[in-house]
Amino acid sequence: RSFILKTFSFLRRHKFVSAFLIFFILAIPAFYFYIQSFASYEREVAFSLITGIGVRKVQKEVDRLEDKAIHKKKFSKSEKLFLKAIYSVLYKCGQHSYIFRQTGYLMERYLQASGKDFVLKKRIFVNNKNVIEQIDKLKKKLVSDARNKSLQKEYRSKTFYMPHRSSLDSIYGLYYGFVKGKVLKFSKASVTIKWRAEVPWHWPSYDSLYRKYGKYHVETVPIPSLTIFLGNYLLLDNGLGEYLVPLGIAVPFSAYSEWQERIDLSKSY
Repeated sequence: RSFILKTFSFLRRHKFVSAFLIFFILAIPAFYFYIQSFASYEREVAFSLITGIGVRKVQKEVDRLEDKAIHKKKFSKSEKLFLKAIYSVLYKCGQHSYIFRQTGYLMERYLQASGKDFVLKKRIFVNNKNVIEQIDKLKKKLVSDARNKSLQKEYRSKTFYMPHRSSLDSIYGLYYGFVKGKVLKFSKASVTIKWRAEVPWHWPSYDSLYRKYGKYHVETVPIPSLTIFLGNYLLLDNGLGEYLVPLGIAVPFSAYSEWQERIDLSKSY
């Protein structure tokens, strides 16, 4: 009893320690139930990717499978299930975060293997510096054509690299895509245009990466864990993500978002 009273007195004086202990006590069951929400074949991988505990073992297996993918070797059922577990955990964790939520939905559609288009929320594009830069170029051309009475029905950007840190979700979720604008209304004062930003979710193959860079292990994405400060994270090649297609685990698709804008022809762009 004396020990309990002393402990209680200590915790009252050290509120930061008390708060930490309360958080820790509540976090353990919460984390346990979160892990249980994953499918049985995903739980071990989920635990390692989230906590970082055992992630080096996962990395070793990923490295081995990446080598098999480069040499186009056959995968066993257990190896396919292991890969599906990794990418399933990634999309589920992404969906439970605020920053990478749309990336999570994109990965889910990829693994659903339906090939159907996916509609993104426009913020992943309209808050993106790389996308805005291309739209501004199209606006400048559109305004010039309107003033010269040579307005076209549609304007389209070149294919460009979309990911940018100004839109954090785009770092993992987007790749090479394009923007186009369709003229809906036109007057002397303004033009109403319907923008469409689109990104084909076609991952680069190991062969295409080798042709581009002269090596296979490039465009490698770090997947952080809660203990990343201890050096615990997973590295995944984009080429491995593409190899899910010939393995019958995933199917490419296109993702897009559309929105309208009224462009004032009296302004400079």
